[in-house]
This record gives sequence, structure tokens and C-alpha cells, in this order.
Amino acid sequence: MVAVDLLIDGAIDATAKLVQESRCRVEKRVDPEIAPVLGDPTALRHALLNLLSNAAKYGSEGGWIGVTATSIEGEDPVVEICVADRGPGIPQDELAHIFDTFYRGKRAVEDQIHGTGLGLSLVKRIIEAHGGTVTAHSEPGQGTEFVVRIPAAPADQIDEFADSVNRR
Repeated sequence: MVAVDLLIDGAIDATAKLVQESRCRVEKRVDPEIAPVLGDPTALRHALLNLLSNAAKYGSEGGWIGVTATSIEGEDPVVEICVADRGPGIPQDELAHIFDTFYRGKRAVEDQIHGTGLGLSLVKRIIEAHGGTVTAHSEPGQGTEFVVRIPAAPADQIDEFADSVNRR
């Protein structure tokens, strides 16, 4: 079981130097009652690291990175994590390809921004391996937002986990 708030804090800490060098500030809002998720904490952290690193590299012009996380209740509860920036955005004709392996946008190539085009492809694979989805929304000149949705841990497992932690 993975505590989402700790996962996000770890990813923010790991990218702190890059974020600082890009002259961005990170604004984090995590629902205090957020459900944990079942999964590999190392893989999920890697996915968030990639999204935060991309926000710092490509969205640095906006000077801001937002990270939010909330639980969405329903028949199949999910945890939604959003990583957003206020950078130049992704052109609509490129948006459909950003999760393709080795794809790099025109601006990344022209501006010689370091990267291989593997990061977002790996993010997608990691999130899908956890039964989730990742989508991107972008408006040129307005920034980009990546939305990750991962199934929340079942309530009975959360209660069992909490009981075992409280007995120690």
C-alpha cells in the first residue's frame, strides 16, 4: 500500500534542485483524507518524478508547478494526481503523440531541451500497469496539465492496514 502524500513529497524532494534551477515554485495541495493506492512505490515515484521534471524543463517560463491529489469516490474509487505548469503548452497536433516512445516535440528539439522521448511513454506504462490512466490537457500559451488516475486501495484493506499500524 502506498501513501500518496508521501509519494508526492518524495518526488518533490527528488526534483527540488531541477525545480530551483528552472526558477519555478511548487504549489502542493493534497487532500488530507486521500486514500492510499496499491502498487509499487518505486515505479509510481518514478512516474511522478518524470512529470515534475518535465514541468520544470518545459514549463519554466511560467515559474509555477502545481501538484494536486484528491480521492474520487464512486463505484470504483480512484486517486487523481495532477501535475500542471504555466509554460508555453503543447501544440494540439503534438498532443496525441506525447506518450509515444521516442517522441519529442518540435519545441524540445529546436530548443535543445535534454531528453530522449522515453519519459512520458514510461509514465503511461507505469500508470497503466497499476490499472490507471494518464491524460494530458494543454493550451498553447496557457500551460499543460497531466492527470493521473490510479485505483484507490479497497476500503477493507485500508482498515486492515491502519489496524496493523496502530497495534505496533
